[in-house]
Amino acid sequence: AASFGGLASRMPDVHRHILKVAGRLEDSGRILDNSSAGGLAKAIATAWELYGSERAVVMFLVEDRQRNIFDQRCLENQLWSRFQEHSHQEEDFGDVSKTGFLNPDKKLFVGGQEVAVVYFRNGYMPQNYQSEEAWEARLLMERSLAVKCPDIRT
Repeated sequence: AASFGGLASRMPDVHRHILKVAGRLEDSGRILDNSSAGGLAKAIATAWELYGSERAVVMFLVEDRQRNIFDQRCLENQLWSRFQEHSHQEEDFGDVSKTGFLNPDKKLFVGGQEVAVVYFRNGYMPQNYQSEEAWEARLLMERSLAVKCPDIRT
């Protein structure tokens, strides 16, 4: 999985603060930084660049009701602040099922946008697939040329 990069990037500051409040100022200086959100944003941006279409977007595949939105927002902010030219959109399985298709070159289009990278924020477990349409949407994405993060093997 490739989630919690955003929240993990914030944890060193939380730990430093707790140590300072506890009067352990010296120990707080030993906490290492965690740049996982920046690293994940760089990887997604690199995948977008390697895909090779400036019109294409990064698609976040999300839950119908998102429970981990703050982690996602950290990553979105990293993508925007460091790689402003990459736009993204949020879709769920229903959106992909209704508006998604592959063109003859196996490029994925969802909501009228070509998709370079599918970043799975949902779909890690069988119970995430509540309908046959959800399974078909996953198959559509997997059959496409879009880069998948994480890919189906992981």
